[in-house]
Amino acid sequence: MPTNVTVASGPAVSIGEAAQEANCRPSTLRYYESVGVLPAIPRDHGQRRYSPEHIDRIQLIRRARALGFSMRDLTRLIDGFAPGTPASARWEDLAPAKIAEIDELLADLQNRRKLLQHLAKCTCPDLADCARQISA
Repeated sequence: MPTNVTVASGPAVSIGEAAQEANCRPSTLRYYESVGVLPAIPRDHGQRRYSPEHIDRIQLIRRARALGFSMRDLTRLIDGFAPGTPASARWEDLAPAKIAEIDELLADLQNRRKLLQHLAKCTCPDLADCARQISA
């Protein structure tokens, strides 16, 4: 009996190797599988064996998470469209809401920056005076 599963595009790897390649913990990969953003991973002698396609999916998930997409967003990206829907159409549908969210965050950060610049030039005699001024 073979101990390594091989897929058309290369050998499958263990969960530890897949996690290392994706720069995450094995528990993260088990979580992705449990919530359905990764399909059930084939096993060989009880061990998960990740194909290159799984690694690609994991890297997509990790990058999308870094961009602020939720697991719900990822479920929609992966399974919320008709089969055969191109990636470009999926992103075109999902990206505008994320861009609007980022725009709101940027506006909030700019306001915080202005307040901190103002505070850096503070001439208040004590913190109570300062608190009244920044609360106004």
